Amino acid sequence: MDYKALIKKLTKKQREVFDQICIGNDANHSIITLSSLVKEGLIERYLQATPYSNFVVDRYTFANYGVHMAWCEVCAEENPDEVAS
Repeated sequence: MDYKALIKKLTKKQREVFDQICIGNDANHSIITLSSLVKEGLIERYLQATPYSNFVVDRYTFANYGVHMAWCEVCAEENPDEVAS
């Protein structure tokens, strides 16, 4: 799958949420946007127990190493001045 092309085709909102998830911030995002990213295969949903309670929360992470590497490449292309030479 061409994850790079898929990432480049995301809407502005999808890309903002995807970028946040890739840096570890998966909280307080629209379930609709998260669901669309899960459907595209870019992120995965998992459940995590909260410490000291009986609650379980939804968590999200990038789907696999290939997705993460494609995201890194897209970011480097979009921000060439920020990439170390």
